[in-house]
Amino acid sequence: MTEAPGSGHDADATLRTVQSRVPEIIARAKHTHPYVVPSIITMPINDTTPDYRAWIIEQSGPA
Repeated sequence: MTEAPGSGHDADATLRTVQSRVPEIIARAKHTHPYVVPSIITMPINDTTPDYRAWIIEQSGPA
């Protein structure tokens, strides 16, 4: 049985990665999430420091 959205057991997660990894993350979330329709939202990082951008790329690894 899956819980309904808004049932009081929701938790938020923020993942930061490169665009090429997004489809993999969405597929995994849809496969493992208990909701039939999990809330998955992506937002581009339009402006940031060069150091932070490099860190995101380094931590995301190859797609």
